[in-house]
Amino acid sequence: MSRIGWLPMLFLGGLLLGGCLAPIRREAATLPPRAPSWAPVGVPADVAPSADTKPADQPSVLTVTGVGEFSVGTPISITAELKNVDDRPQPNKVLVISIDGNQVRRVRTDDNGRASLYLGRDLPVGEHSVRVESIATRAYRSATVEEKVTVRPAQLRLATVPPLPDIGFLFDGRTYYTDSEGVAVAEAAKPGTYALEMLPAAQITGTNPMQVSFARWHDNVFVPRRTVELQGDDELLVGLTRSYPIDMAFVDRQGQPVDTSRIISVTIKSSHGTRYVFGPDDVEWRTANRIARLRNGLEATVVQYGVESVYVDGANVVNQNQQRFTVDGKATWTVQLLLYSARVRAKDALFGFPIGTGVDLHYPDGSQRFVPFDANDELVIDNLARGLYRLQVVGASGMAPLTPVSISRDQDVELKVLSALDLGLAAGFGILLALGLLIVGRPGPFLWALRLPGRLYGRRRSRAGSSANSLLPEQAQLCTDTDNMALPQRRV
Repeated sequence: MSRIGWLPMLFLGGLLLGGCLAPIRREAATLPPRAPSWAPVGVPADVAPSADTKPADQPSVLTVTGVGEFSVGTPISITAELKNVDDRPQPNKVLVISIDGNQVRRVRTDDNGRASLYLGRDLPVGEHSVRVESIATRAYRSATVEEKVTVRPAQLRLATVPPLPDIGFLFDGRTYYTDSEGVAVAEAAKPGTYALEMLPAAQITGTNPMQVSFARWHDNVFVPRRTVELQGDDELLVGLTRSYPIDMAFVDRQGQPVDTSRIISVTIKSSHGTRYVFGPDDVEWRTANRIARLRNGLEATVVQYGVESVYVDGANVVNQNQQRFTVDGKATWTVQLLLYSARVRAKDALFGFPIGTGVDLHYPDGSQRFVPFDANDELVIDNLARGLYRLQVVGASGMAPLTPVSISRDQDVELKVLSALDLGLAAGFGILLALGLLIVGRPGPFLWALRLPGRLYGRRRSRAGSSANSLLPEQAQLCTDTDNMALPQRRV
């Protein structure tokens, strides 16, 4: 078939196809506009009245509630209510929502004529116009309401525990400081993840110096630098510890100051178990509070300190943890020491008269010093630490041994000294006792000693007679008899 023969057949086919599609086009023209692709699934578009339907003569009353200010990233929902003039609800009616002139959603009212209008959570910061319109039906006219919705930056509330002013935070490149109530408010223009850091707190100087240090965040983060996921307004609590300089003073039981040069060391223990050892003249910074985690946040608990020991002259002069202190600013803790006095006298052991010039005092730590007697032959040593001491009388002729003395209260001490007189008497008595025992046990030597002078005298006279050769026979015999009596009888 030639090219010309195909043309009549194509023309006839086009006419037939056009005749078949004409009724479909007329039917499609009567349908309502198709719902946009972002309309909720299952919510069909309402059917607009056709050209041959009577116009609706019943007015509609549309009210919108819940509008106002919202933080960025917060899901925004408002409520619409559709009624007639008789205050009767209009169920199953279509509401069209537009934001800033752009249609965003269609919803239907429920049986009570109400509908929840979700505006989303990604509206930018600023003021937005929200228009809600009800679709006219055969019975009711359309109604329109326009409201303003304000979206502000999301706020991150940073609160310190305990409340402290002028604490700095770095959030999204900007620095924020807490106010007098310990609160700083950081802002974010859009939802997201941001870096957050607590800045090191500067030491406060002046009449009441203070140091502030980071402890923890309430969501179990224990480092000052972290990230935070912000999807609207949020709050973070940060725990801080305060420290103040503490000085210590020491007094005796009468409240009189004690020379700190005698104090070796001081040990205190906090209520959370930490021990601190330092010197008496050291100014130490002590923590005033501790941060505790509670179910609903953080709590600053007060830290107590108990004095465990104060060593003076090698002895502990406090009762353990009997004296307690808390920290609430720069302060001086006054610690009472258990120091006692001793009145010392030295007397002769036998006759009881005063003796010596003074006492050598040996302390529990091994040190020693000389303390002289006063005009009353006694001495008083004050501020003695409880413990074991040794005393020795000085300046006494005789025996003055070291005498141990335990000091645990005010007391009188009497030292006994064996003087030279006591020793001489003791020695003489000992000699007499020995001689008595000798005489009773063996009298022969004693008798020989008694006769010894007579023997010596008789021999002297015998020598004199021999030299003169003038002795009579009777005299010679008498001398011989005398010599024989003087000699002791030897036992065989």
